[in-house]
This record gives sequence, structure tokens and C-alpha cells, in this order.
Amino acid sequence: MEINDIIKEFFSNIKCTQCHNFFDKESINLVRHEHNYTVVRIICSKCGKNIGIAMLGLDKDSMKVSVDKTNEQKKPDDIPLELSDTIDPITYDDVIDAHKFFYSLGNDWSKHLPNKDA
Repeated sequence: MEINDIIKEFFSNIKCTQCHNFFDKESINLVRHEHNYTVVRIICSKCGKNIGIAMLGLDKDSMKVSVDKTNEQKKPDDIPLELSDTIDPITYDDVIDAHKFFYSLGNDWSKHLPNKDA
């Protein structure tokens, strides 16, 4: 299974926040793939909602394991998560800080990614 198929399978277990349908493989478009991260654009193919961009810091083997575990779940809307007692939960302030950071990148956020040739 190729990296693009693994990513699409991974996101097919997540629902759109607007129409509540599961994302299908046409909803996920690969923007960029590097050795240690992958960037995808998510647009719901059912209702057209532009969900946005996701940066995945997973390698192919990690994503495949995640997809395999998801497929073993009994309910299709379950997302496999590994919880840690050593990490504090994300707070509202964390979300606001992340929003401000990504907003500050501007419309041409891709200029902040490493060059493919580097």
C-alpha cells in the first residue's frame, strides 16, 4: 500500500464537521510528501466543506500501523488514540496559540516548509 493510500484510509475513519459523513478517498489530496512529514488538503467530497490542511509527522510504517488498528475497531467512528499520563491535555489557550501561529504564517504558508532539494 502506497503512502497516499494509507493517508486516505486513515482519514476515511473521520467525519466531516458539517455534514457528518465519513471522508472518502476523494476528500483527501496529497499536497506534499517528504521523508518525515506529509501535507494533505481535506475537502469533504459530500458537502464541499474545505476542512483545511493537515501536516502529518508520521512515517509510512507508523501510518500503516494506525490504519491497521483503526480497521480492527468494531465501530467505524472510533479513532485509535494512545493516551499518555505524562502529557497535559490540550487547553483552549493551546488551541488559540496554535491558531495565532498558523494565522501569522499568512497565505503563502508553504514558504515555511523545507525545500524539497535541501
